[in-house]
Amino acid sequence: MPKNKRYYNIVRPADIATQPRGFVDMQAWFLMQEIPDDPSGLTAYGYVEYTTELTASECWRYQLRPADARERAILYLYLDHDRDLTKVYGFVKRWITFGIEKVEAIAKRDDRDGEVARAVLIIDNPDWRQSA
Repeated sequence: MPKNKRYYNIVRPADIATQPRGFVDMQAWFLMQEIPDDPSGLTAYGYVEYTTELTASECWRYQLRPADARERAILYLYLDHDRDLTKVYGFVKRWITFGIEKVEAIAKRDDRDGEVARAVLIIDNPDWRQSA
């Protein structure tokens, strides 16, 4: 059975219309608590779980924080640079499907695509460094 995708409520407890429809599990904390297993020490008001990933625009609209480290990094890496998060998130997911050799080749470029490819490589492998 596939694992559900968890998203933390970072602004308010779960209530009517505070998260997209279709969740399969929810836990509301009426006082903020530290997010379990999160080294950053961030707090939340609970979580909702889905069988599929939410879009970046849904995370933005409902102020949900993905529990998955890669999904979270991709979402917040470009938060201040590009408000069309659905476009950015889809763009990054497309690079991931290309395979490591193609992503490494794109990472050598000095443009936006290269920047995204480098971020994907670092998210997947923190020890990765672009060769000269």
